[in-house]
Amino acid sequence: MASSEEVAGVTGSGTGIGRAVALKLAERGCDVAVHYNRSEAEARGVAERVGALGRDALLLHGDVADAKDVEKIAQKFDERFGVLDVLVNNADSIVERATLE
Repeated sequence: MASSEEVAGVTGSGTGIGRAVALKLAERGCDVAVHYNRSEAEARGVAERVGALGRDALLLHGDVADAKDVEKIAQKFDERFGVLDVLVNNADSIVERATLE
């Protein structure tokens, strides 16, 4: 796992596994780019938590299936951090919630 002073980007980090990974990376000393597409409120919460852990958090919005959005995300990331040490591609994971029945 990443060590102190590294920069991590986690796609789809507003909820679920992405959220857990982003927070664990921040706990381990990484600054974190928190990406979301539809989970803005949740992603803002993750970014706030990263900040509370003393790490820099960058909130990034966009659809990773859209090339223009990916370019926009990469540009904002580069402007803020300039280097990427860890990338976790978690976006577009499918979570289906259903009853046991």
